[in-house]
Amino acid sequence: MKIISIIGFIFASLQIIAQPTLQIRTGFSGSFAKMGIPAGNSFVRTNVMPGFTLGMNTSNLFNFTKLDYELNYAFDGHRYKIHNFINEEKVAAKLIRHNLDLAVFYNPGNILISEKKKPKFDFFIKPGLWFDYIIHETFKFYIDPAIHDPIPSKSLNWGGVICFELRKRKYKKQLPYNLDLRYYYGFLNISQQRDTKWFTRKFEIGITFPIKRVESKK
Repeated sequence: MKIISIIGFIFASLQIIAQPTLQIRTGFSGSFAKMGIPAGNSFVRTNVMPGFTLGMNTSNLFNFTKLDYELNYAFDGHRYKIHNFINEEKVAAKLIRHNLDLAVFYNPGNILISEKKKPKFDFFIKPGLWFDYIIHETFKFYIDPAIHDPIPSKSLNWGGVICFELRKRKYKKQLPYNLDLRYYYGFLNISQQRDTKWFTRKFEIGITFPIKRVESKK
């Protein structure tokens, strides 16, 4: 399953690179998790951990004009406190992850936010699906660094994402760019323990810049 996922990411990246509408995006995120035992609905939310994203995106891939595609590297995770650990009431811990993300957005078109003949920005609301593959993860106790990853998780995750995007129009020599705000909602229980549930959540703000392709001379 991991090999299939890696091949899929490589294929998607090659398709994106081949498009003339390639754009580079970087973002800053805050991620957390919903964890607990279903019995009695005893779920808790972990503390937010900052992270970042770096990737590329394009549109009009495979001749689907209403879909936007992204391939990202994401650094995220979450912080939480473990209760009743030996003689300590609470022990702080941190889960750090390195991920490959593939996001597919449905783009219904811009929403009018100005009556001007030449508005400076276009506004978009884009729902989508998000697929996540964990490349590497580390688990750290602040009290005992020798303990590693006592809570195993699955390598694959997926969910929904909503994106609110403000796109700068280009006039003359102005530089176009996109600003966006996103919220990721994981559908999959990534816990490998039978009696526990583990769902990921993440919010992110990002900025995107287009890359002009240089045409080869014949």
